[in-house]
Amino acid sequence: ELSYNSVAEKFIALGEYKDSQSLAEQCKENAETCRKDSILADGKSKINGTVVTHYEEAIKIFQTISGWRDADELINVCQRKIDEIKAKEEADRLERERKAELARIEAEKAAKKRKKIIAIVTPVICACIAFVIILITVIIPNFKYNSAMELYEAQKYDAAITDFKALNGYKDSENKIAECEAAITDNKYNSAIADIKKGNIVKGYKGLIALNGYKDSAEKANEIYEKYKTEIFKVAEIGDIIFFGTYEQDNNTKNGKEDIEWLVLAKEDNKLLIISKYAIESQKYSSFSSGYTWENCSLRKWLNKSFFDNAFTPDEKEYILTSTISADENPEYSSDAGNDTEDKVFLLSTTEVKKYFESGNAQCSGTAYCYSRGIKKSENGNCWWWLRTPGRNTYGGYYCAAGVGSDGSISYEGNGVNIENAVRPAMWIDISK
Repeated sequence: ELSYNSVAEKFIALGEYKDSQSLAEQCKENAETCRKDSILADGKSKINGTVVTHYEEAIKIFQTISGWRDADELINVCQRKIDEIKAKEEADRLERERKAELARIEAEKAAKKRKKIIAIVTPVICACIAFVIILITVIIPNFKYNSAMELYEAQKYDAAITDFKALNGYKDSENKIAECEAAITDNKYNSAIADIKKGNIVKGYKGLIALNGYKDSAEKANEIYEKYKTEIFKVAEIGDIIFFGTYEQDNNTKNGKEDIEWLVLAKEDNKLLIISKYAIESQKYSSFSSGYTWENCSLRKWLNKSFFDNAFTPDEKEYILTSTISADENPEYSSDAGNDTEDKVFLLSTTEVKKYFESGNAQCSGTAYCYSRGIKKSENGNCWWWLRTPGRNTYGGYYCAAGVGSDGSISYEGNGVNIENAVRPAMWIDISK
């Protein structure tokens, strides 16, 4: 359109030259044709989809060129499409309203049905709830109570206690628990007394001690204590604690010496290897720096003379065996171990500690008397104690003996023999007597 109008203006500018005027008119006609065709194409571009406003816009466009080509026909086409769209929209609206009405009717029917069901079911549910409440609060607890009472009357007290506790205070279940516990304790007391009468002193004594003062259990345990200390030798097993001999331990000399507790390390035929549970004394390994072997040390002499005479009665001494004590070498230092000895009381060697104690389990604490004698108490309450194995020999005549640290580990290097450290005596005792 622009091109034709431009050319027309150029022809008009030529005036009456040749046929310029007629050509100018022809160019204007062509420009108008282009304009109307462009408008027609614009209107056609909007004829699509199902949006009414698009077709209304197309009609307005076509009306501007009414009579041109098929513009009027397209106006009719757009109007028919608008009518179709509106008719469909109205039909869809009516269908939605119909479905909504049907849904409302169905909802009303469902509501009425629920009301009928609720009216029927509610009394049934209430009755069931009432039954469940009665079942939980009365029937089941009563059944369990009767079951517990059957166990109680059958003297199956442990099982009865479990059932009574599950009742959480129902009826007199708390009282019944107390009665069962009292009956159990009384049975244990009677059983311990019966064991003692049968000659089973160890079992009877342990049974009485476990009663924690029930009736006269403490008094009766005291009555058989001395016999128990002897009898326990016969049944002692590795890891058990037995009582043998006496020594000052609580650091109160006014109340006399206390029974020594011994840990059973080994059991062979009719004899036990025992070591004191606690470190009971503070001693140098040797009074002289040259006496660094077990054979020559002063601690060996103290154990087999002073300690032996002070800790045991003549009768108790009969149980203590004379044993061959090997001169075990130090596995980490080439120190002279000396010769084997014959002793009643001795110290363990590094080899024996590894044999009889689990790794790191050889730690021990000292008695109050032991600590009062100057033995150092570590933070964990334990102390360093002597072994008979020689430790590291140093230049200048300074000798060491091995030991066990407060953490239970073996000190192969050891401590100087003229230093005071804790002592745990060991011995073999005869249990055949």
